[in-house]
Parts: sequence; structure tokens; C-alpha cells
Amino acid sequence: MLKKIYLILTVIFFCNSCGSNNTHLNNQKKNSQIEFTNQEFDLSRFKGKWLTNSRFDNSNFAIFQEDLYVRYSDKRYVPYKLEKDSIFIYFNKKVAKGRLINLTESEVEILWGTKEPKERIIYYRP
Repeated sequence: MLKKIYLILTVIFFCNSCGSNNTHLNNQKKNSQIEFTNQEFDLSRFKGKWLTNSRFDNSNFAIFQEDLYVRYSDKRYVPYKLEKDSIFIYFNKKVAKGRLINLTESEVEILWGTKEPKERIIYYRP
């Protein structure tokens, strides 16, 4: 199974390198702006209260709990799931999907959405 994955990745890399130089440069510029980590979320860093509006506005927040529910300042309480560098929040009628870009003790940066343009949001510890 692992050999198949390496073979597929090699073929994809080879096909991508055969394209024109302009295409490669354009893709390189796009990828340099957002670098996906493909790492797992560190739940010990991620859980807890995050300010969702700015680092100075304590009225809008989300609290990611160990029981995999998130409680928002507007009293919503919904489940969420973490998979490697992806987060899924299950609201009543939709699922919000995001990708981790950066996670530290004081900030988490998430790229939200499945279509372009995606929304990059930075959340702060109070």
C-alpha cells in the first residue's frame, strides 16, 4: 500500500514538473503564501478559549473543549472533529471545514472554506 502511494506521488510530481515554467512559477507563488503542515492538531494547545474577533475584543469567543464540543459566546454548543491539519465543526445545517496553517500557545490560524476564496482567520488567547 505504501509503495503504491509513493509511486502515485512520484508520477504526480513528474507530471507537474513537465508543465511550462510559467505554470510552475505561478503555482510556486500560490503555495508559498499558504503552506499546509499536514501535521496533527495538538489538542493540548488547541483546547480552551480563543477570541474570534480580535485579541482585544473579549465578547466574541469559542471554547474548544476536551469532549470535542465547541461553545461559542452566542451560546451555540456544537460538536467538532480534528483530523491531522483539518477541523470540522458540525452546525445544524452545515459543516464548517478548515485547515490549520499555524498553531502556537497564543494564536491559531485557520483557513476556512472549501471553495475559493477561502477565509484566513487568526484566533487569539485571551
